[in-house]
Amino acid sequence: MNVKRYLITVLLVFLTYEILSYLIHSVLLMDAYQNISTLWRSDMMQYLWLMYLADLLFVSFFVLIYTQWSKSYNLISGFIFGLLSGLMISSAGVLNQHVVYPIPFELTIQWMIYGLLQFLISGLVLGLVYKPKRT
Repeated sequence: MNVKRYLITVLLVFLTYEILSYLIHSVLLMDAYQNISTLWRSDMMQYLWLMYLADLLFVSFFVLIYTQWSKSYNLISGFIFGLLSGLMISSAGVLNQHVVYPIPFELTIQWMIYGLLQFLISGLVLGLVYKPKRT
């Protein structure tokens, strides 16, 4: 594995993932969230750093798995990896959230669609940036 390229890729995918998270959750879904604001923790903002840490850990593993899985390291393999990861996490994971929490089904569908797009774009960045060591 190309460690330097891995770390650069983690940083760039993390920034991409966070920018998309902001657009999705603070812009596109803000009205939907205000309708269910009673479900959120009142002290949520003081724990925001844990979300960033969790996202950094997630992206680190996302990139690491790609570096071990991919054979071609290009946009197509990044797109496919993002698609498969997004389908797995944005379908099963989000549907489980819908079962556990009283979240409107419309919001669940939006989370699934936007989550898949977030993974696809993150996968494209991943495929564009990460290259193995030159031999």
